[in-house]
Amino acid sequence: MKLNELALELAKAEDENSEIEKVEGRIPYAFPWNRRLKEPTRVEWSSTDSADAFDSNLKNHRDKLEKYGWLDTEIYYDLNSYGYRCDEFYEDKDSYVGIGECFTYGTGLPADMSWTSLLEKNIQKKVWNLGLCTTGLDTSFRTLLTWLPVIKPKAVLMLENSTLARETWYIDENNEEWNTCIGFWSDLEWQQEICQSKTERYLNRRKNLLAIKELCDMNQVEFKLVTAFERNEIGYRDWEENKDTKHALARDLMHPGLYFHQAMVERWKKELE
Repeated sequence: MKLNELALELAKAEDENSEIEKVEGRIPYAFPWNRRLKEPTRVEWSSTDSADAFDSNLKNHRDKLEKYGWLDTEIYYDLNSYGYRCDEFYEDKDSYVGIGECFTYGTGLPADMSWTSLLEKNIQKKVWNLGLCTTGLDTSFRTLLTWLPVIKPKAVLMLENSTLARETWYIDENNEEWNTCIGFWSDLEWQQEICQSKTERYLNRRKNLLAIKELCDMNQVEFKLVTAFERNEIGYRDWEENKDTKHALARDLMHPGLYFHQAMVERWKKELE
């Protein structure tokens, strides 16, 4: 088959409804294992808040675990059937969607310490937690593409993802497609280089933020953004003020704790005034 004929054949396949339906069946799920399971799940560990990390910290940083109140505190991650740390999705035009990465998901914290839960209690409105660990803006766009038309919220509250992560899709040995996140932690050098290129990161950020804003406009939903730069400023300030206080760090001793999430509630309340 000649190259131009192959291109036409591929373009035709992309336009077929059957192929689009297959794609639309894949993209609602947070991660591959959620797509395989397809049911609500409770897990004790998640992402950098892993059993191995806890055992290592127990051995090497027991004093910090005790200082920040995590020696005997149980944490559960209750995920809906699509892998998100919130209830099953339904339409609620008076609700808000919180989206981002670990800083929204609440890595290493009980669900009621995450800013989405704290804000929900504070404003007495449903706030969905669509944050996903170790993900970039590609994933946030995919998430909103699926769930904005379902939830129909009043506004999207984005605590911006880091530009150091990207989402890609690959085809396995059974010709099935799966998503994966790549970044500086990736084993393959080309994946590290993509996420470290300042030009790539700049263009990918601009593209995704413009696309997300357009998605919100299409669905008649307000778009509110706290940039990664401002997020980091809030985090640094919170740390200096509370670093010797219980729950100042999350259980993985990597992510910000309760006081950062409380500070984010105050930031969002100003945005919603």
